[in-house]
Amino acid sequence: MPGGSRSCCRPSRSKWRAPITFDLLSGLRRAELLGLRWQDTRWEQLRDAWEDQDGRVFTTDTGAPMFPDSLTQWFSGFIARSAMPKVTVHSLRHTYASLMIADGVPLVVVSRQLGHAQASTTANVYAHAIASARLRQCWIWPVRNKKI
Repeated sequence: MPGGSRSCCRPSRSKWRAPITFDLLSGLRRAELLGLRWQDTRWEQLRDAWEDQDGRVFTTDTGAPMFPDSLTQWFSGFIARSAMPKVTVHSLRHTYASLMIADGVPLVVVSRQLGHAQASTTANVYAHAIASARLRQCWIWPVRNKKI
């Protein structure tokens, strides 16, 4: 499938897919993501399969630290090639937070995960997601508790 959806899955793309996937699943800021070191994780045993020069989890092919703009540039190109709606690397952080809120995770926990100093920051930024989650609960709660 030349140029098709499988082109993003070639092994040479893993250096880009790994940090993008991890970002979507962690909500880290771009600098936090690329600054992540093996010693900060629970996966030290995976380190042997990854080449790095200074203990970073996400690196270039030669093991050097990845530049944040390189990740952004690759992701922007990937989005354009995939004909997906325009999103940024930072959008992955918002997706992560919005999914947590939609899943009913307490706001203070979401705030802590995102590294916000105040839960009010999270409440302000994600007010739309909070409103949607509350509306969803209003519709689902009566159905769950209906006596059959």
